[in-house]
Amino acid sequence: MNRGLIAWFERAGDRLKLRAEVGPLEHELRVRLLLGLAARGLDIKEQAYEESSQYTRIYMDAESPESWEDVSELARVMERLYQKEAFQSLLRLTNEAVVYGEEGVQSRAAEGTPIEQAFRQLLEARDIRHYQIHRRLPNFAESEWTRFPDGYQLAEKYWLGYPLIAWFRSRNSTLRLIIEVGPLPSGKRNHFLSQLEAEGVPVRALSYEEGRRFTRIFSRAVPVGNIEDAIELGEAMVRLMDSAEYCEMRGRIRRAIESL
Repeated sequence: MNRGLIAWFERAGDRLKLRAEVGPLEHELRVRLLLGLAARGLDIKEQAYEESSQYTRIYMDAESPESWEDVSELARVMERLYQKEAFQSLLRLTNEAVVYGEEGVQSRAAEGTPIEQAFRQLLEARDIRHYQIHRRLPNFAESEWTRFPDGYQLAEKYWLGYPLIAWFRSRNSTLRLIIEVGPLPSGKRNHFLSQLEAEGVPVRALSYEEGRRFTRIFSRAVPVGNIEDAIELGEAMVRLMDSAEYCEMRGRIRRAIESL
């Protein structure tokens, strides 16, 4: 079975079920796998990408055995469930997602996905110097987020290489803007989180625990009439970045960095 994917049989009433889920990998690897699966057509819920999420159900099928007392019959049902094209397809897609992530999937248009096109429009209108044009999660760091003092270098590879990242995600007729603190060395990370709290940024207590590497500090969404329309998505991006909430958060982050 693929790393990160677990499948099992269980009895539920009069049916034998085959279930599969993505389990607790390292956050970056888990997100990469989930994004790879989503790029291949699986419906992945938004909360599955959060740091606190450990288990994500991605498959379920069931049949009713003729007899629960007949071991041979139960084995035949298990074999049918396992050999079904839907489950075998899931295994193939998971293999591809593990190896290639989101790569190897044709974009719907030569110029990029709608959210990618929208982000390009945003870059033309805004002074954003640190960014990645991504087909699903376009991301950026504000200039002031790159000015951490010495000693605040990342403990591992992370997005654009800075301790803070913001990204856009479209789902269920909404566009969301998220900000996350990344994997700084533990002492430096906790000090920065405490400075954010001093500036009025809510930080969950578990974010200070040993081994924590990712902490979401901002998440806001606006409705989008058509998430396949790059123009509408671009307008939504502008609304999110011009919102009083984002501007206020940006000021609090800047002051927290300056106080380090």
